[in-house]
Amino acid sequence: MDMLSLCRKRVSDSPETRRRSPRIAQQSHPSKAKKTVNVEMNGGKSFSNNDDSSLPAVSLRPNGSIMLRILAKPGAKQSGITDVADDCVGVQIGAPARESQANAELVNYLASVLRVRKTNVIVEKGLRSRLKLVLINKNGLTVDKVRDLIEQESSKASL
Repeated sequence: MDMLSLCRKRVSDSPETRRRSPRIAQQSHPSKAKKTVNVEMNGGKSFSNNDDSSLPAVSLRPNGSIMLRILAKPGAKQSGITDVADDCVGVQIGAPARESQANAELVNYLASVLRVRKTNVIVEKGLRSRLKLVLINKNGLTVDKVRDLIEQESSKASL
């Protein structure tokens, strides 16, 4: 018996694969509780996530990187910043939310707006959610400069 058939036999005999597919079995873990996320913007509406609810839209991390809280709106005709609130930045993304196309377009767009390389923009949390935490490696950027660049881009989009 070769190694491949031996591995297949072990996998097919496990009770987890008999019950459901392996992908679902990996995702469902009883000790991991799902977090509730309320995503709303403007007019006194709130943005709450259990970890980062008190943070502003643009903040400085202890390691020196800058964190952006993004409310992504995929499927738009073109990418642009729709609104800047105290708790998050609304970004419409010119790519569908399939196979991480929207995340790649978001990274490209933010890199062009902030004038940094794409490798310096990292989606830390929310790869499959509209609510995203994006880290920007410093490269001489300050929180105020990032805020100014975002507000300039949002004013261009509103014209």
